[in-house]
Amino acid sequence: MAGKPAITKAEILDVAYARAQQDGLGGLSIRSVARECGVAVGTLYNYFPDKASLVSAIVLRFWGLVSKSSEGIFVPGESALDCCRALFTKLKALLSGFQINWLREISMLDVQTLELIREEKVVRLDDIYEVIERALLNDPRIDSGVFEHLDSRRMARVIWRSLFDSLRSDVEVFDDFLEVLSLALYGPSDL
Repeated sequence: MAGKPAITKAEILDVAYARAQQDGLGGLSIRSVARECGVAVGTLYNYFPDKASLVSAIVLRFWGLVSKSSEGIFVPGESALDCCRALFTKLKALLSGFQINWLREISMLDVQTLELIREEKVVRLDDIYEVIERALLNDPRIDSGVFEHLDSRRMARVIWRSLFDSLRSDVEVFDDFLEVLSLALYGPSDL
C-alpha cells in the first residue's frame, strides 16, 4: 500500500520559487532546493528531470502571477493610461520580492529553458495584451478613428514592451513613454 508522497511538486516549486527570489535563477541548485525541502536530490528528479525543467516551472509561475495581476486592471470608463500605470505598479510590486533584477535574468536564460516556457509564456502575454487592448478600445477619450490607422493589438504589445523594458533595465522611463503615448492618443493637453 503506497503512502502519501513525502513532498508534492507544488511544495517543491514553492521552495524553489522562494529560493529564486532570494538568490536568483543563477544561484538556484537542485541540491539546495532538495536540502531545503528535506528530501533527497533524487526525489526532486522524480518531479523535475533536470534543472531546466525546474527553472522553467519557476519562470512559468512568475508569468502566471504577472497574468493574474493584470486581471481587474481594466476599469470601464477609466483611461488606457490609468490601466497601464496600474499594470506597471502591480508588476513592480510583484518584482519587489526579488533580490535581483528578475526580468533581466529571465531574458538571459539558456535556449533549452526558453523553449520549455515559450508556449505558455505566449498565452500569458496574450492575456496581458488583451487587457491593454481592451483599455485602449474602451477609453472614452481616444477618438475611435485612431484605430483605423493603428492596430490596437500591436499598440498593446508596444505598451507592454515599453513597460517590461523599463522594469528590466532598472531605468524607469515608462512615465516618459506614457507622456508620449498620451500625446499620440489624446493630442496636446491644455497647459
